[in-house]
Amino acid sequence: MSRRTWHKCFSSTSESDIISLTKENKGSTYRTEHCQAGKTTTYRCTEYRKQPLCLFQLKSKESNNKFTVFKSESHNHDQRNDATRLKSPIRDTVQQMSDKGMTQTQIRKAVSVIHPSLTVDTKMKNIVQYSRLKTRKTIDINHIFICITTRQLLSACKYSSTLVIDCTYKVTWNELPLLVFGTSDLNRHFHPLGLCLISTDESADTFKTLFRVLKSCVPLIY
Repeated sequence: MSRRTWHKCFSSTSESDIISLTKENKGSTYRTEHCQAGKTTTYRCTEYRKQPLCLFQLKSKESNNKFTVFKSESHNHDQRNDATRLKSPIRDTVQQMSDKGMTQTQIRKAVSVIHPSLTVDTKMKNIVQYSRLKTRKTIDINHIFICITTRQLLSACKYSSTLVIDCTYKVTWNELPLLVFGTSDLNRHFHPLGLCLISTDESADTFKTLFRVLKSCVPLIY
């Protein structure tokens, strides 16, 4: 593979000028490197995933509060990657069939007749599941606390006095926060103790509820 050729194109003493330049050239941060001479940040095309032929890059070098920008290649958007999802007309057809109550097997057979050369099993399954998720009736989630753990997992508490807790969203129905908690050892390895599905947001009440449960459950393990 041939080495890149870089050309100096800009210099400034303000980092905001560099940010503006990268936005104007549709660049996004690729990697940042630190060394004794200063910091070097490389930018690539914001659409590099969709445009396989685009080799455009910018490189900003910071030294003594001065920024120098170099450019390599130009934007090339002549060839676009094929989308991984189904095309819009087919997606609409699958969603309409799902809304009418057709099963996944019935939809698969119908689509295979309309588009015999198309393989759509996995992609079609995702559309059907998403369509049914949107039309599913909501339930009362104002007072939910579900903790999933085991005696063996909780027994790890006696080996560490550190409790690590974090919440994640958008992985559960109705966007309930999924709270994951555990501990760590001297090598900073995480050891899960369990997870909780809680109706409150990621606030003090969420952690108070978990602490109360652990305070009452953990002593029973020993």
